[in-house]
Amino acid sequence: MDIPVKKIVKLLADDQAPELRASALHVLAELGLKDAEILAAIAAKLDDDDDIVREAAIVATGKLKQTKSLQKLLDRIKRGGVEGGLASEAAAKLGAEGVKGLRDILHKVAPGVRKTVAAALTGAVATNPEAAIAVLTASSAIADGPTATSSVAVNVGTFRNQKGILGCRLYDSGANFPEGSKGTVEKRITITGTTVRCDFENVPPGTYAVSVMHDENDNRKLDKNFLGIPSEGYGVSNHHTHAL
Repeated sequence: MDIPVKKIVKLLADDQAPELRASALHVLAELGLKDAEILAAIAAKLDDDDDIVREAAIVATGKLKQTKSLQKLLDRIKRGGVEGGLASEAAAKLGAEGVKGLRDILHKVAPGVRKTVAAALTGAVATNPEAAIAVLTASSAIADGPTATSSVAVNVGTFRNQKGILGCRLYDSGANFPEGSKGTVEKRITITGTTVRCDFENVPPGTYAVSVMHDENDNRKLDKNFLGIPSEGYGVSNHHTHAL
């Protein structure tokens, strides 16, 4: 590995800004290098705390055809959202193994997610003939599935000001709730009034929890004072916290 590439890999360190880590992932994907150290670093970023880094890692995984990360991609697809769409496209690039994985989850996801998977498979037909058969399976799954889609609506307020962004996270597991970002669907919405509504669409039936944060300076984290007490508004489902 030459020195410039090593420097790019170092930019993936957690102490670097999320935008810089995401840019480094895009560069490594474009270079097409499959050094073991590079691939391990990219795989680790699939579980990063920042959504823009996770999204870049998903794209890089597809471009570099890393089948070892297929199961993580499939897990993201099941949750829907932006990451689910990117994961569908990435999995479709992983050859026969990726196509099989997409076929296997078709009947395990919400109808809206099935459409995303079908679109990804359609895009892969030109380079992978097996995807053509999978597209037929996907079309059948969409036709046979229920017409209604599940959604979760979260009304948040009252905000103390209209600065910044409202960050909403939907959790399907208590393992990382309420502060972790792994295994979640995230929405970021510009605040235009005293209340804001977060809509999570194409959500499989189940039990969920929600955390929200008034990110006044749009730095994608909950700021705290020197005592560790949050200086920005936040809230947690089924638990009374500080007013936003």
